[in-house]
Amino acid sequence: LAWNAGASPSEVLRADARLQLLLSYYIEFFPSEKQTETRDEVWMAKTYIEQNYWQSSLTVAEIVQAVNLERSYLFRRFKEATGQSVSTYITACRIRRACELLESSQLSIQSIAYSVGYNDPLYFSRVFKKATSYTPSAYIMLHQKK
Repeated sequence: LAWNAGASPSEVLRADARLQLLLSYYIEFFPSEKQTETRDEVWMAKTYIEQNYWQSSLTVAEIVQAVNLERSYLFRRFKEATGQSVSTYITACRIRRACELLESSQLSIQSIAYSVGYNDPLYFSRVFKKATSYTPSAYIMLHQKK
């Protein structure tokens, strides 16, 4: 391409990774479907998680504060509505996004771990394997053949 004529291969890869990450954020924050505006605490909590899962500092206390509810009430409502705890939903959201990135990008496993909210790539790999039964590397190999 003309815009990267003098760039080294590593610079081109970094630029492509940044562009893919930017586009993924755009897709997340500007979904094609309009959500209805209601005072549904579970929907608000899920939305907050989906918009902030990438922050490694995301905590249940932060979510409770964002939806302005008592912690035990939110936990009960969330479990009734989703069948999952709030922390399990956070992990599922992170792993779901990691799967998308592993399937569609050329980012390293370390970069994907950081972009979905894990500061430690080894811990990310353990959580990913527990959730999917595959290591991130095996998941990539599995989806490259498709």
